[in-house]
Amino acid sequence: MSTLSQENVTKFLDEKIACGNMDGIYCFFGEEEYMLDYYIKKIYDAASKNGSPELDCATFGGDNFDAAEFADAVLSYPIVSDFKFVVVKQTELGKLKDEEKNEIINCLSGISNGVCVIFKSNEFLESTKKTAKPQKKSKKANSEANTDLLYFLKENGILCEFKENTKQSLIRWIKKIAASENLDISDANASYILNRAGNKMYPLRNELEKLCAYAKTENRREISEKDIELLVADKFASEIEAFELSNTISAKNYTKAIEILKKHKDQKDEPVVILGQISRHFCDMLAVSLALSDGISDRAAISKKTGFHEYKVKLIIDALRAYKNPAKAISQALELCRTCDIRLKSTSLPEYQILENLIYSLEISSKT
Repeated sequence: MSTLSQENVTKFLDEKIACGNMDGIYCFFGEEEYMLDYYIKKIYDAASKNGSPELDCATFGGDNFDAAEFADAVLSYPIVSDFKFVVVKQTELGKLKDEEKNEIINCLSGISNGVCVIFKSNEFLESTKKTAKPQKKSKKANSEANTDLLYFLKENGILCEFKENTKQSLIRWIKKIAASENLDISDANASYILNRAGNKMYPLRNELEKLCAYAKTENRREISEKDIELLVADKFASEIEAFELSNTISAKNYTKAIEILKKHKDQKDEPVVILGQISRHFCDMLAVSLALSDGISDRAAISKKTGFHEYKVKLIIDALRAYKNPAKAISQALELCRTCDIRLKSTSLPEYQILENLIYSLEISSKT
């Protein structure tokens, strides 16, 4: 089964939902999480329109996935709605036990009319790149253990890939959201939102909710450029400054690190994201340090082993030279980051104050 193109997937699903013919197996995957969830909810609403989602809709997911319960849901007929809706998400299909894969394949092989099953998993993203059919087994072996679940779903399901949207389609979407709130926004200002916030729809939706609410409190009918500058953080500038913060800590320039942290605070960046950047930096240092300890000194070889760009490897090696005992310093830094994470999640102290304390602690630790 081929993958529906970005242009056709939404049109195809809208038409299927409109006519109430959602029978079959669907594989949802892609980089635009918002659209995956949007269509799952849209189909769920269609299946439960008669007010009986507990009867005709079932959701499975997570580590406690039960193949037997899934099979019962798939093989039962819709009671009130026009079709039965079963969705599986947040489950690593490739890691299920062979007997669970067998049970899923067996029940889907006998799927009846009026049943819609959706598997939401980016495992299909890799699966679609693998075109080679699994090696054939004897009939006996096939009957005993047909366990290539991803291949089965790829061959028997409708593959729906949701890629990141184009800038023009997002501008139309932003204008549509604003119009639904009885607000206007120009193409230029919609584009400005994208330039500051990026193209992912979940963060964009959050930004739009803030902008719409603010315009309404100001008794205005239009979202202005000033509104966007005031409320929408510049994602790309924040990412550059987060990288700069890590490099400044590496250089042991803690005074400048505090200055950069204040910029993040002014831009209302999430403290947990900043902590993640700092923690990731020390994890990267640890990976390079371990490679050096294993006797790998060539930057190209370290780059291949760690997956880091050679220039990044050079920067980390230079940073490691600033420590008398790199292994000890990195271990202490990661422990400080862990403690900081706990404090961010469990205390009522101002979050940026906790991050400032982390930087001061890293400075003290670097001198020991």
